[in-house]
Amino acid sequence: MKIIFNAESLVGFSSKTPARSGIFFCSISLLKEFEKSYEILLYTDHKSWASIRFNPLFSTHKLIEPKNPFAKLCSFGYYFRTRLDPYRRIRVIDWLCKGITFAMILLDNLFSYEIKISSDGELCFFSTYSTLKAKNLGSLPSFTLLHDAIPLLLQDYRKQKRAFLRQVCQNLSPQSHYFANSHFTKEDFLRLFPDRLDPSKIKVTYLGASEKFYCDFDESKNHAIKEKYKIPKDKLYIFSLCTLEPRKNLLFAIQNFIALTQRERIEDLIFVLGGGYRASFISELQATIGEHQSQILHIGYVDDEDLSNLFSHSLCSVYLSLYEGFGLPILESMQCGCPVIASNTTSMPEVAGEAGILIDPTDSSALQNALLQIYRSPSLREELKEKGLRRAKEFSWSKCAKEMVEMMEGVVYQNKRNQNENNS
Repeated sequence: MKIIFNAESLVGFSSKTPARSGIFFCSISLLKEFEKSYEILLYTDHKSWASIRFNPLFSTHKLIEPKNPFAKLCSFGYYFRTRLDPYRRIRVIDWLCKGITFAMILLDNLFSYEIKISSDGELCFFSTYSTLKAKNLGSLPSFTLLHDAIPLLLQDYRKQKRAFLRQVCQNLSPQSHYFANSHFTKEDFLRLFPDRLDPSKIKVTYLGASEKFYCDFDESKNHAIKEKYKIPKDKLYIFSLCTLEPRKNLLFAIQNFIALTQRERIEDLIFVLGGGYRASFISELQATIGEHQSQILHIGYVDDEDLSNLFSHSLCSVYLSLYEGFGLPILESMQCGCPVIASNTTSMPEVAGEAGILIDPTDSSALQNALLQIYRSPSLREELKEKGLRRAKEFSWSKCAKEMVEMMEGVVYQNKRNQNENNS
């Protein structure tokens, strides 16, 4: 079986750009697992071709390229947009970006074409985000991973709603097959699109955490990392890794952390925030931190090689997101032996199980009590560490990919048998 892998979500360039989001890491992890046993063809279009073609990470991969030379030229617009101004800080470039994006929407139909590759029928199309229109797929079986329906459900994402509907939702079809990263995500999509999805064609496949997340209790390395990110060496710390945006509920977590440390007169504990950010959110974050700059540190993107050690030496990880399709940082924390305080809503209980402290993400008293318990009780921290490590072993990218491939192979070979019967 050959797998045509949609390369649109593989355009992350480095750990310093927002393109390397959770979807990017999910995509690259599954790609690596798939290509261990199957031939992979990367599907590129007028949005992704240049980004993939000139990324050394994919230099040895076979590409399905746009047929129209002008489509390749257009892809350089997207390429330079993500390179020159990934955070949309420069107004002139931002205007150009919007123009490029609008042009690409108009060009979708112009540059679309049906995928035609001879493979004796043993071929399928896989995407970790958006998929193609039926006319482009022809008779190819299509498989798409559903992450979450956040733009349709949360008010703060109304600007992204139109793009989400166009990229992800417009091609939903009861004839296509889907993977959902949690039972919560599956039920959400079925509730939102009851006439466009077949429940029997949606399989729940839990995600995994990268192997770069592991227990690393090297003290000397931790001292060096603290120095690198300007974390006081004489302080304990709580480490939170996520995109800084309203949905992650960070303002609530910070407010209660400050309230707790003031009430209990805790002076040897700080809150460290790692990860990218939405520019519009930074001013709110700074206003919340206020005069407590020494207690709340935003260290930005963290280099991959430093993450495990930061998690492993953290007193705990706080992940009180208001909505998640999966909640990968919870799994990453547990895999590093870091105790977790997480929300008891949406998909997060499916990930944490009984290995973390799950609380209502709007309950100040519950959060402060959980933090205080972990701060005061080494035995509780050890218990949560061991539970988390056991829980994390139940998830892996190899397991996720294996479950996906089982479904893909079943559909592909059944279609081949049907074709052979029709031709005989």
